[in-house]
Amino acid sequence: MLSPKFAAGIVETTIGDRNALLSYGDGTCDRKATLIINGQTREIILR
Repeated sequence: MLSPKFAAGIVETTIGDRNALLSYGDGTCDRKATLIINGQTREIILR
């Protein structure tokens, strides 16, 4: 089974009063992404 690989881009969504943004970065294939939920930022590792 093939898994999608994301290297760059942004996904933004709003559910109710919560906003979330997932940034895959600048194109470097390092499995790192930035997740921002209601102004709080975390770096996450994609599997």
